[in-house]
Amino acid sequence: MENDNVKFKISKDVVVIYHGECPDGFSAAWVAWKKFSDNADYFGANHGESIPDGLTNKEIYILDFSFPKEIMAEVVKNNKKVVVIDHHKSAEESVKMAHEYVYEMDRSGAVLAWQYFYPDLSVPWLLRYIGDRDIWKLELPDTFAMGLMLDTFDKNFETWSKLAKELEDENARRKYIEQGKLIQKYENKIIEDIVSSNKESVIFEGHEIYAVNAPHFFASQMGNFLCKEKPPFAVVWHWSEGKIAVSLRSDGSVDVSEVAKKYGGGGHKGAAGFRFDGQCKFPWKKL
Repeated sequence: MENDNVKFKISKDVVVIYHGECPDGFSAAWVAWKKFSDNADYFGANHGESIPDGLTNKEIYILDFSFPKEIMAEVVKNNKKVVVIDHHKSAEESVKMAHEYVYEMDRSGAVLAWQYFYPDLSVPWLLRYIGDRDIWKLELPDTFAMGLMLDTFDKNFETWSKLAKELEDENARRKYIEQGKLIQKYENKIIEDIVSSNKESVIFEGHEIYAVNAPHFFASQMGNFLCKEKPPFAVVWHWSEGKIAVSLRSDGSVDVSEVAKKYGGGGHKGAAGFRFDGQCKFPWKKL
């Protein structure tokens, strides 16, 4: 596997690879960290990025993520044990190439990871909220407000442990939700301002839709807002380390996981993404 990613080095026998830039992916990594602590390496991966050198003869856990089939075949061939825990529609074939796998689309990666590593323990409220927003079930009270409050914290394992403990208390959950509602009100105003000044009509995959350049932080909320304004889906994109990171959100009538897969990415029917080199032409055409 050719690799130009020199920022991350494998040094441990156990390697945890998780969906990077994703609260669900990081939370799945936190679950693994509770199991392995500092006895594993942890690497956040994204579609279209190179993988770290040194993935040979290791015990690997791939959480809330899966490599393309050709890379997965090589990873499985070259390592002692490969376990994949994922829920993305576009990843099913790749996931099932692993030595061991858990694949269910109706639960988030973090929740599946918890149930894999701690099958006899109830899922913490932290992961319940993370999962509820990630797969868009929205069954818990004030999921968006809680999610925005959690987004204000640095993503490190110690902080996640503290949050997990706090959120088991109902009064703490209420406090976080009230704080999150204030953030939500402000965020809605920011989204309106960005959309009104930045949205563009484009043709992409045969559809006339909206595209907007905005931080990844706003991808879900802004994408869902835009695809309601101009169905059937929307594009939210940003620069990320020399690449263009693209988030797709659909009203459900178009399977954007298939669109993302065409460009080397993946995801769900209603939410997916991919990356491409920043020097390449955009795959959509401005109107």
